[in-house]
Amino acid sequence: MCIRPTVSIESFRSRAELLTYLESTGSIFTLLGEDVKVQNNFLCLKVQSGDSFLYVGILSLGSGIQPSWVLVDDHLLVGYNEQVAVFSIVDLALRVVINLLSLFFEFVTNPSLPQIYVLCETAVVAISSRGEVTWRIDTDVICDHRIENGIIALHLMDEPPVRIDLRSGEKMA
Repeated sequence: MCIRPTVSIESFRSRAELLTYLESTGSIFTLLGEDVKVQNNFLCLKVQSGDSFLYVGILSLGSGIQPSWVLVDDHLLVGYNEQVAVFSIVDLALRVVINLLSLFFEFVTNPSLPQIYVLCETAVVAISSRGEVTWRIDTDVICDHRIENGIIALHLMDEPPVRIDLRSGEKMA
C-alpha cells in the first residue's frame, strides 16, 4: 500500500529567517525564486513521503496570488511568481522549472481532465504532472473564469470573453 505524501506550509518574516530554518533541517533543500529582485513573502513547503523529507523554500514577489502547490501522481507542482517547479516525490528531486511568462494565479485540476491547467494573469497553460507543456493560450488580463464540461470560459479585462476546450487547447466560438 502506497502512503500519500503530506505537505505543510510555513511562513517566515525574512529571507534570512527562511534560510536559517532550511539549513537547520539538516536535509537537502531547494530554494525557488532567487532570481526575483523584490522578495516580499518567504515560505517553506515541507513534504513528507514515508521517512523522507523534501524542503522547498519559496521567495515570492508577494503581489497578487500566493504560491500554491498540487500533488499529482508521483509529482509535486509548485506555482510561484511566474513559474511552476515540478518535483518527483519518488526521489524528492527537482525535475524541471517552467517559465510561465505571466504571473502564476492557480492550478486547475479535475479527475475527468487529462492534464493540470495553470491559470496565469494573462495565459492558460496545460502541463503534464511531469512538467511537459502541452499547450498555451495567451490572453488579455484574466479577471474571472468558470469551468464547465471541460471548457474554461475566461472573462478578460479589455477583450471579449474567451472559451477554451481544456482537452485540446483550442479556442471555441
